[in-house]
Amino acid sequence: MMVMRNNRLTVNTVFISNIPVDVEESTLKKQFETVGHIIHFRMFAPKQGKDFKSCIVEYMDDKTAETAISRLNGFLIGERALRVTVANNNSLRKRNREGNKTEDGRLLVDFPRSYMDPLLRTDGSPVLAALRTVPVEDAYEAVEQFRSLCLARRQDGIHLLEEFPALKGVIVMLLQHAGKLHQGPLPAEAYMSTPSEATGATPNEKKAGPSSRKETDEVLEMIKSLSDEEINKISSLTDEDLEKMTNKPQQQQMRMLRDRLVEMISNLE
Repeated sequence: MMVMRNNRLTVNTVFISNIPVDVEESTLKKQFETVGHIIHFRMFAPKQGKDFKSCIVEYMDDKTAETAISRLNGFLIGERALRVTVANNNSLRKRNREGNKTEDGRLLVDFPRSYMDPLLRTDGSPVLAALRTVPVEDAYEAVEQFRSLCLARRQDGIHLLEEFPALKGVIVMLLQHAGKLHQGPLPAEAYMSTPSEATGATPNEKKAGPSSRKETDEVLEMIKSLSDEEINKISSLTDEDLEKMTNKPQQQQMRMLRDRLVEMISNLE
């Protein structure tokens, strides 16, 4: 829905053009994240005969979008000045139309038309349909509360996931909505419980001593210092990638870090 305020058309999405072709998507996204939280970002390749790229950025509200326009329009990247304007109907399918807001104007969780439930791999998922009726801030708050529960009482979090299997899908979809996970289906091993998880401990945890606890603490400290890009890169490492590392202690530490990240992503711990 588009509203008039002081005779100005305002929306929560901006359109950026004149982007140098060699600029990485992640670099540009970080720049626009300095203004506020981004809920949708898409970059487009140069049109035929053009030597620049363009993109759309959707913020939580129109005020943040207006700030992005005033602060970043004319921002220099190399010798090019970005052109940042309000997006129009031709730039994207409006996601803040009336049907995607509550009666009091709060934005509801929404996904692109082609989005599929990453666990059930279908766009007709009842979980996905239910999520689209929940305000974004309420959904994010619920995920944060669950994360806090898992950090404080891991077993309680595991029991909740076992009792309500749909909760896994909710968490994954909201992490993808927030840009914390790449969109797309996930392999079963990323979210299926293992026998050791069901009993609340891994084989290593059963015989863990002071040394292993210290290593775990070191891994947790490392995770806190990682950027989203580094987390995505490390969590995607395969066993073959790790075997190529010649430094064995470093290989072991990186394996622990990867396994811990995968566990945190799947169980939100």
